[in-house]
Amino acid sequence: ILSGSLQPLLEGWRRPVTMARFGLVAVRSIASLAKRFDTAGGKALLAGLGAHSITRLDAAATGGVGLLLGAAGHAVGWPIAKEGSQSIIDALVAELQHLGGRVITGHRITHLRDIDRGVAVFFDTSPSEAAAIGGDRIRRPESLTKWPHGPGSHKVDWILSDPIPWADELSPRTATVHIGGNFDEIVKSEADALAGRPPSNPFGIVTQPSLFDTTRAPQGRHIGWGYCHTPAGYTGDATEVLEAQIERFAPGFGDTIVERHVHTAHGLERYNSNYVGGDIAGGVTSLWRLLARPRLSLNPYRIGERTFLCSASTPPGAGVHGMCGVHAVRYAIRDLS
Repeated sequence: ILSGSLQPLLEGWRRPVTMARFGLVAVRSIASLAKRFDTAGGKALLAGLGAHSITRLDAAATGGVGLLLGAAGHAVGWPIAKEGSQSIIDALVAELQHLGGRVITGHRITHLRDIDRGVAVFFDTSPSEAAAIGGDRIRRPESLTKWPHGPGSHKVDWILSDPIPWADELSPRTATVHIGGNFDEIVKSEADALAGRPPSNPFGIVTQPSLFDTTRAPQGRHIGWGYCHTPAGYTGDATEVLEAQIERFAPGFGDTIVERHVHTAHGLERYNSNYVGGDIAGGVTSLWRLLARPRLSLNPYRIGERTFLCSASTPPGAGVHGMCGVHAVRYAIRDLS
């Protein structure tokens, strides 16, 4: 199921019986699947997993997001990279350089006029950015500029004097913790973000990597980071409500904060223009947009002649799996051979 779900739609059905059985359940909403659970804890767990879809939890296919993340947790866990995500980038760059490639940074590309049309170009951007930069190399650019984006996110990084003082004894044993309360609270939080209402009792995701990797923090300190969902383009500061929510489940958390760095939804877009309105998922999550991502096509990665999109706005969508790029390259090799 995990491998099939991380494939483009047509390829994912190479195991038709298994994927069809999963699909019949995955197409349902979190709200619908929650009726199968008897306990409040089970329903809240499911809601937290489904909230990674960053949309209303009564929307079709949110159940699939929750089930897939739950399956991944059981099968391989939710690992973190030793010494931080930068170590993954460093390893990839080292391999590219070993193969003769180069990485050029600090050079903003606004058009492709100076790039030979015989050179293949890959956009790890939003569809609208690709359409704007690609110019006449892009086929049907209007279909990319109309790509809808979802709610934003508000992210805070903390330097802490001590580990987060969770009241729950199991929470210090995992790198990633969902906060949000019961099922109804999480459902309301996600509905508020999509409806444009400011966060008041938000669902959030908190990580505490220095509990498991001491290289992440200064000596004698800990680090953590967390985020909650906000309306798209939200310019307000949700730090207070996010920290209050953590304090609710970890009394004394505020006393451990030494320093913080804040990215509002609006700030995330300033930091990276591909986070349109603070949308970190590469576009709205819906059943249709999972099928037509970024537009309905047998080759969802090719957006023009020798021009490809490889961001989270392509199948299989958002996540720390890297499969959008893997599939884009595979399709490009097939096209260019």
